[in-house]
Amino acid sequence: MAVYSVSVRKATEVFGGGGMLDAKGRLIRLGNRVSIGNGLDGVVVFSIDTDEFSTEFPKDKWVYLGRGIMVETERVGLVHLGETGEDVEIILSA
Repeated sequence: MAVYSVSVRKATEVFGGGGMLDAKGRLIRLGNRVSIGNGLDGVVVFSIDTDEFSTEFPKDKWVYLGRGIMVETERVGLVHLGETGEDVEIILSA
């Protein structure tokens, strides 16, 4: 399984941490459908920053990434976002 890692802008600095924010300042959570730019969208399958992990993606297997969220997309598979930026936006809240 390929995992792509993308680093844009550190959104957690806006409010001093506590989770990744989308372009509108909303907290990105497990299960949210998000647009990540370049015509890609998918579902957040875990968030290291909020300590939320789905059963398919357990914490002990992915915490090594250190921070961020993992988005499962149909087009390219898994995309790790260590930081969010202007292109990341919540489409549908869980």
